Amino acid sequence: MAEYFNRTGIQWRHYFGPDGPRPPPTHFMWPAKAVGDVHRIYSSQGYWHCSEAREKCQSTESVKLELEVLSLKPRVFVIENFISEHEADHIINLAQPRLHHSSVGDIEAGAFESDTRTSLNSWIPRDTTEIMDSLYRRAADLLQIDEKLLVRSGAVEDLQVVHYVDGQKYEAHHDWVSICLGS
Repeated sequence: MAEYFNRTGIQWRHYFGPDGPRPPPTHFMWPAKAVGDVHRIYSSQGYWHCSEAREKCQSTESVKLELEVLSLKPRVFVIENFISEHEADHIINLAQPRLHHSSVGDIEAGAFESDTRTSLNSWIPRDTTEIMDSLYRRAADLLQIDEKLLVRSGAVEDLQVVHYVDGQKYEAHHDWVSICLGS
């Protein structure tokens, strides 16, 4: 953090504390009392099975999501069947023409290429298609937050898709996430 501040003159975007620009994050977190515990929720955002009109292609049935606790510290969950096969293909098709060498940092802070990331990646905004918007709404249901927070200027980035071939990497790093509710 100190190196970043010395280089850019600004604190990390997600830094909080007595000298930071934000208060500590406040957000609902699913409990994890025991490995194997399962939380069940339903999303009104049904699965998509084609890319035509919502009325024709999106199921009206709620999606049952199960979050299974895999680890207590760190808190890790697995969520099977969050997206349909068609939705996965849709994401891949949107990402392919946008793929470029993975970089470090963001454009505002001066992104750069590094040998710590040799993969390709792309970013897909929520408002790209109705299917993408629906996936963000399903995520809001899962996270139990207002879907209006899941916008680039709010609490999330665009959806990142990373493509690897044998031998490529996107080394471990820390993304600091905080959600600031209110003013």
